[in-house]
Order: sequence, then structure tokens, then C-alpha cells
Amino acid sequence: MNMNIWKVSVSILLITSAIIFLPVKVSVGCGYGWEESDFGYHFLSFTLAEHETEFSPYILTFEEYHLDDMSARNNQRMANLQEWSDYSCEVDELEDIDKVIYTSSTSDLEALRSAAIKGRNTPAKWRSNEFAKGLVNSKCTETFDYLVYAKYCEPYAVAGSKWDAEREFDSDVQELIDMGKRRLLKTDNHFLRLRYMYQIVRLAHYADDYEYALELYEDLDYKVDEVPSIINWWLLAHKAGCLKRLGNHVEASYLFSKVFRHCPSKREQVYRSFYIKDDDEWKACLRMCQSDDERTTLYALRAMDKNSRLVEEMENIYRLDPDSEHLTAMLVKEIANIEKVFVGADFRRTSYPAKPDQVAKNRLIRLLKFVTNALKQKRIKDLATWTIAEGYLEYLSRDLYAANKSYKRAEPLVEGHPLLSEQLELFQLVLKIHAYTRITPEIEMELYDIIQDNKFYSSVETLPDFMFDKVSSLYAQQGEEGKAFLCNFHLSDLQHNPKFEEINDLISLAEIEDKNRFEEYLLENKIGKDYKSELYEIKGTYHLSRYELPEASRAFDRVNINRLNEEMYYPYFMSINDCIHCELPVDTNDLEVNKLDLTKQLLDLEYNAKTDIENAAQHYYNLGTAYYNMSYYGHEYDVLDYYRTSYAWRTSPEEMEVEIKKDKSWGGFGNREFTDVSKPLFFFDKAKELATNDEQAARASFMAAKCELVMFYQDPETKYRGWDDQIPQLPDKYRNYYDLLILKYSDTEFFEEAVEECKFFGLYAEKVMAE
Repeated sequence: MNMNIWKVSVSILLITSAIIFLPVKVSVGCGYGWEESDFGYHFLSFTLAEHETEFSPYILTFEEYHLDDMSARNNQRMANLQEWSDYSCEVDELEDIDKVIYTSSTSDLEALRSAAIKGRNTPAKWRSNEFAKGLVNSKCTETFDYLVYAKYCEPYAVAGSKWDAEREFDSDVQELIDMGKRRLLKTDNHFLRLRYMYQIVRLAHYADDYEYALELYEDLDYKVDEVPSIINWWLLAHKAGCLKRLGNHVEASYLFSKVFRHCPSKREQVYRSFYIKDDDEWKACLRMCQSDDERTTLYALRAMDKNSRLVEEMENIYRLDPDSEHLTAMLVKEIANIEKVFVGADFRRTSYPAKPDQVAKNRLIRLLKFVTNALKQKRIKDLATWTIAEGYLEYLSRDLYAANKSYKRAEPLVEGHPLLSEQLELFQLVLKIHAYTRITPEIEMELYDIIQDNKFYSSVETLPDFMFDKVSSLYAQQGEEGKAFLCNFHLSDLQHNPKFEEINDLISLAEIEDKNRFEEYLLENKIGKDYKSELYEIKGTYHLSRYELPEASRAFDRVNINRLNEEMYYPYFMSINDCIHCELPVDTNDLEVNKLDLTKQLLDLEYNAKTDIENAAQHYYNLGTAYYNMSYYGHEYDVLDYYRTSYAWRTSPEEMEVEIKKDKSWGGFGNREFTDVSKPLFFFDKAKELATNDEQAARASFMAAKCELVMFYQDPETKYRGWDDQIPQLPDKYRNYYDLLILKYSDTEFFEEAVEECKFFGLYAEKVMAE
């Protein structure tokens, strides 16, 4: 593997014994969670093990698994407390030990030490603490001497303390180092000697005197008998850190790898410090290894880099140690990287991750070949997990037959291992769903049973999306567009940009008398209990937006009256100034209508406009007002539009079609806005022509002018913006009705009202009349 300036990044994956010796646990609420931005489907469980192994590689990066360095410090703290518990023999309560070691003050420790020397009772503050009482009763004065010394060292060894102030502590540090050396040599207790050595080396390291720290390490190492303790590894980590600071990356990284292998409490910190600059350093580091175990640890560390070639590293480790626990961890990590690309790639709705390219396919093929060969050679320790993995990789390769056979071979291997059994059961369910080639009533009942009874449906986050994406694609192939829609979307998605075929298909489904439980579930879960009313309401709105009034009326007639009356409108209220969300005057209550009444009234108005010649102008005016108010620019826009967006005010009807095709929001359907004002303009023009008096003509001309102004906004050549603090300069083709109103109807009462209320029109009229 070529390595241009290579550094293991903090992208480390962790697998514990649940994967190494047992399967990972399938559980509700965790184990399958991925960041939203990750997309894809994930069925490989990442629940942590119930029992740790000596080496616990990571599934998640440190940033994801641990929010900050606090967890690393907690790991060290707990490991240290456990050693103190073993040292004290009689005390098992770590909380008592923690209070003495970590939260006590120097004066507390001095008081305890004094009681031990003088044979007095434990101070009252500590009498409930078994660890403190035990040290006092046993007269462990040397232990108190060390703990007091550690408290003296603490300000110089904890980030964010004295080193943040002026650095004038060299003499203090040296004095503490000398004190520690004297005390180390004075005591015969090697448990305490080792800890004195740790404090001394750490002081020099944090004082940035790396050569002195190494000198102290080598000198004191001969004065401390070897005792099993995590402190040995903590000291080795400090030695490695000093070597790294002095530029010796090779030896430093070798030592870091040893600490990583043997000391879980330091694993995070040393991983962050592991650094190899290039191939030459990597080869030199490998040469320092004394055993295959050390070499496999190095390969495993390199494999943890997010850009690593995992299969290559697995091959390297397998060649050295087929039983290495690293292998299963790396296998799961690589499958996790691969599955999000391959699972459901032929039917998933999301565009990311992209469909597998040849590089991804080659990666999958190489991993499957490696797993298959390892199983054939029977040198892998965990045959059950690897057999399941082989089946899942075969599934990802779209060899469903081979995957099913592998899963069958795995069944007897997982007996007695509930975690593995659950993982296998989940993979078999995924395979079963993927294998559907057509959705029949029998399959629909299977799907309903999965939703209602299968334990994975509610616990595996991406399973519902996977299942419904697959089923939706098959419904679409079968021409069942309504069901295909309901698999992935809800009523609100249908409202954004309704399609006639989808609406009718859904209504046909809703009208079936003997629907099966899955069909009923789709309708109720995605639309609502009163799904017929909701669908007919959308159908009526669809027809109304296209001025198909008889069809709209028939659809609204099928809507529950209570549903209709949930939304009432004032379509005939004429407003000089458009104000979408303004409160209307209270005297408009007599104009309040629901969509069914409105549709019937519009039908009557169209009929009367053609037959009632005497009042035709008023009928046309009312039609124009209603349709203008129902457009994007009117206060009753929500008669036709369920979701009004602010950016569409300059969009022409023609551009709206283009925008909808480009718009990937709203479930990918785009959001249709009703910006066409040609219909109300036609009605206002007819009202003006048939007006029986100037007041009537003036009102119709003004409303027609508002329609022309909208068309001006929609013109691609228009540079004016609504937020501009200026009056737009209207081209001649958009000022026909304004000019007509000014030149012909300026003596009407309505003209005076419009000039007063509409500042734009008032200034425009003043300018025209002055010319």
C-alpha cells in the first residue's frame, strides 16, 4: 500500500466481542443509528458487546462515539480506581476510592495521614468511606504520602491549570521531581514506586523537557521492580509522546501501538498520537515489531484510517494470524462501508449514496472472495459470524440464491447465541423483501404482518424505508400508481403538486369495498381515517384550479360536510391593496363559503353572466374577483394552493412548469403555485365592457390593471424587485388599464378611493395626469 504522507485519522471503527466472538446485539433504539446525512440502508448492527475482550476495536469514530476527551479521562480514571481497589484488597466500592484519590483536597489527605500516624479515629468527614477508614486503620502513611504528593503534582499535569498562566514554574517542577525521586527510593512498596515514577516522568513531559523526561524514564525504570499495572503502559505512552516530539516517529509509533494493544484505558489517546509520515517509516516501524501479534496490531491501526484499503490490511493480518481478533472487526467495518452503497441501489429513492461504480463493485468482489477463501480454509475462529457475513456479501452482490444458502448454513452455527441469531434473522428478512418480484394480495398480507408483528420493523431504523421503497418500485411496475405513491408519501406530499392519475388511482383504491388490511393501512396511515373525504377534496381542488367547475362540484359533493366546513373563504371581498395575511373586515361574514358552495356559486355566476344581460357586468366582476383572490396574489390563495412559497411571486405560469421539474423539494414533486391571472383578467375585461355605469367600469379597470401589474412582475425582462424602495416603471404593454382608469374614470368615487389607498397608483396617476 503506497503511503504518501500518511497519518491515521480519527476515523477509528470499534467492534467488541459481540462481533468478534458473538454477534452484535439487535436492539430497539440503538445499534442501527446513522447520521441522517449518511443516507442508504443499514442492517449491520453496531450495538456494543455485553462483555469486553482484551482488545476492543471501535466501530464508531472517536468523535461520534465520544463527544469529547472526557470519556478518555473517565476510562483512565476507572482503570486506575480498579487497581487501587485490588491494592486495598478489602474495598470494592469504587466510589469511596474515587473520593479519596480524585476529589479529596490536600488538607483532607493530611488530616487522614495525621490520624493514621497518631492512631486516632478516622476524621468524621470520612467515617462512612471504607477506603479512607481502611488506610487510616492500617496506618498506611506511605500511601497518604504518595496521595499528597500526587495532589502537589496535579496542577502541573492537568490541562487548563497552571500552564495557562505565566510559565514560571520550572523551579517548582524540578523541586517536585526531586521530591518524587527521594520518596520513590525511600519506599519499598513497588505499587507506590511505579506511581511515583509516573508522576515524575509526566511532570517532565508536560514541562516540555522531552529529553529530560526520557532520561528520567530510563534511570527510574531500573529502580522499580516490574509489577503488573496499567501504569507501565501509561508510562510507555509518555515515553512514546516524548520520542514523537523529538521527531522519532518510528519508535514512538511502535510504542504507541504496544500501548494500544495492551491498555484499553489509553487506547483513544495513543491512537490520536499514532503518526507515520511515509512508506519508509512504516517499513521501519514493522521491523521493530517482535512478534506477529505486534505486526497485526500495526496493520489494524493503519486499517482504521478512513482512506485505508481494508481488504488489503485484512489479507496482511490473515497471513500473519488467521485467528486475529482484528479480522472480524475489520470485516464488519468494511461491510458497513459497502452496504450503504449496494443495499437497494436499484430501487432506493435517494440519489445519495450514488449507485455502485466499478470501483465499489471491485471492492465488494475482493472482500467476498477473501471471506469465501477464509471459510474454505477453516482457519477463521468465528465461523458463525463469517458465514453470515459471506451470505450478506453475496446478497449485496445480488446473488440471492447463494445468500440464502449461506444463511441456511449459518443457522446451526448460531444456535445458543441469541445476538448472532437476531442478526441472521434480520438479514434473512431483508433478503426475503428484496426477493419480491410482484406484489400480490398474499404478499400484501405478509407486509402487513411485518409492520404489525415483526420486531425489527420498529427497531431497525432503515427497514421501513427499505421495505416501502422496494414495494413502491414494484407497484409502479405493475401500474398501481396510487399504492406506489402511498408507500413513500403522505397526504401532504400529494397536495403539493397533485397528479390526476394518482388522485384517481387512490380514489379507486379507497372505493374498494373489500380492501385487505395492508391497503387499509396505507390509506389510513398515509392519508387519514377519513381518507375518502381527503382524496375527493384534493380532486375537487385539482379540478377547480383548472376551472373545471362541474367536475370540481361533483368531487366536493363526495367530501364530508364537516371536512368542508373546516376551511371557509371570502373570495368576493375586493381589496385595493393585496395583503395575503391581513385580517379581513368583519362585515365580510356574509360572503363566507366552503369549497363546495364556492364552486356552485362560480357555476351560477358563469351561467348568469351569459344569460342575465342586465347584471352581466357584476357577474363577470365577481368571477374575476374570486379567481384573482384564489390566485397566488390573492388573500384566498389557499383555496387552490396548500403550500404557498414566497419565491414564486415573479414566476409566470410557463416558468412554473419549468421550476416544478427542477424543484427537488416537496418529496421531489415540486410545489405548484397558481400564478396565472389571465382568467381573472378576462373576466375583469368583460365586466369593464358590459359595465352599466362608470363606477362599475372603474372597479373592473383597476382590478384588470392589478392583473397586468402581476404580468409585469412575471416578465423575464423585468428588473424591478418587490423589495425595491421605488415605483416600478411600467412598459406600455402593462399600463393599458391603469391609463384607462386615469384618463376615463378619474372623476369616479372609486378612483379617489384607489388613489387614497394605493400609494403606487396615486403617484402613478399624478405623473400621468401631469403629462
